[in-house]
Amino acid sequence: MTVVRFGLFLMITSLITGCGQNERAAAEGQQKQPVTELTKASDLKELELEVRRMVKTPAADNPEQCKIVEMGQKPCGGPERYLLYSEKTMNADEREVFLEKLKQYNELSRRFSEKSEMVSDCKVLPKPTAVLQKGFCIPAEQNTM
Repeated sequence: MTVVRFGLFLMITSLITGCGQNERAAAEGQQKQPVTELTKASDLKELELEVRRMVKTPAADNPEQCKIVEMGQKPCGGPERYLLYSEKTMNADEREVFLEKLKQYNELSRRFSEKSEMVSDCKVLPKPTAVLQKGFCIPAEQNTM
């Protein structure tokens, strides 16, 4: 059941993320906006979608390839959520770019929360663990993402 829900989540995420604004701008020969200049919620959302697209489907051969990273920053500290990815689906260069984009997203999320004086529940999210099931990384049952 969990695999079916996770597969459905991936399919819906893929449909939603489609072709983003940055890809359209690049296709039209326009230069992308530097990440350091992002200030609007829509810009932050676009960067989030870009990071999520880089994850692809988290296929793996062994559990050690399954990784979980913090994504976003709550106004009172701590991650907004966790993101699961597989080292199998990214080469070293892609992983470096992915982790740098994620770092930028997390920093911008923190700054955006401070700037907009957002509030949150300040609930600490326990870091989930990943398991390998039928060739895919999925969150373990006791934790949710």
